[in-house]
Amino acid sequence: MNNETIRFNETIASVNDSSFTIGIVNEAVGRMDYQEILLKDIRLMKVSRRIPFVSQAAVFLPLAGLIYIGADFFNKGIDNKRFTTDSSSIIVGGALMVTGLFCYKMTFASLKMNHKNKLKVLETY
Repeated sequence: MNNETIRFNETIASVNDSSFTIGIVNEAVGRMDYQEILLKDIRLMKVSRRIPFVSQAAVFLPLAGLIYIGADFFNKGIDNKRFTTDSSSIIVGGALMVTGLFCYKMTFASLKMNHKNKLKVLETY
């Protein structure tokens, strides 16, 4: 939200023409409290897109890069030396990790609300 550091990860309960309402669980009282948020007060919105193979690659590629570099570090190579890494394995492992970060950014994007990105309520009938 604008001028605040509060982040909400709650369920949207209802949508109006210029605002939406989220439901916040109040565990002390044991009930659901509702808070209305105006669309113009939103500064940043996180969205997630389920893209086949890319969403899974966001998790597995950095892990594969770490395993690749770790396997080269701990296994004996052709020169029979343990605890050494070759520069080519660091390049390959780093490329896997950077590709995983790129896939993560594609899957979980942050949208800044400005003149280019605006929130609007669509009317459906």
